[in-house]
Amino acid sequence: MVCYFSMKTKLSRLLVAVMLPTSVGQWTPIPIKSTLPKVVGTDSSWQVTTNNSAGGFFYKLTAPAEGDFSKISWKWRVDKFPTVTPKAPFTKDTDDYALRVGVVFSNHKKNIKLHSEIEKAVGSEAKVSYVVFYNASSLASSECVCEKSPYNDYILNCQIPVQKEFSNVERSPVVDLIKGFKVGAEESKKIRVVGIWIFADSDNSHSESEAYLANLRVE
Repeated sequence: MVCYFSMKTKLSRLLVAVMLPTSVGQWTPIPIKSTLPKVVGTDSSWQVTTNNSAGGFFYKLTAPAEGDFSKISWKWRVDKFPTVTPKAPFTKDTDDYALRVGVVFSNHKKNIKLHSEIEKAVGSEAKVSYVVFYNASSLASSECVCEKSPYNDYILNCQIPVQKEFSNVERSPVVDLIKGFKVGAEESKKIRVVGIWIFADSDNSHSESEAYLANLRVE
């Protein structure tokens, strides 16, 4: 999995390439259930499968990658969705997705108590304030929404329609965060990105899922 990051300077916007490790062993495992989703990696993609499992993998961004990037993009497909189909308004009993691409933010206030492994990976100097998840959905585009998670008011679930063929996705996480949480101008100046969180789950439905993620990058 290769990511390209950009940072702003006072004079210009310089492209800075930062390679994220392709080995899942170099990401921090975040089990939500006792069984993690299974990940099989190649040089540029992951196969992510679940079987009544929930959890993911976190990668902490370090300078100059952390902070101010404007876009996140990737390719993905889903060969098998969990047996539930989350629809708005979201509920806990249907909160299963074959794949979620998450962006973890800090504004120096701890709004979310997360799994201890994420908190250790982020470090005490960067309190987790918001998470924006982009969730693979079997719904049509017209039915997909961005709404707060049924588990936490500081986690935003943005549904994106996915098929069995690879499709490209490009989003602006900071824009989605500001809109979804109605963040004001002063607070928005303090927000920075601290990590990427890849997540999958089928535990609420006690079912299985299979998804693929490729060409993940931010800039």
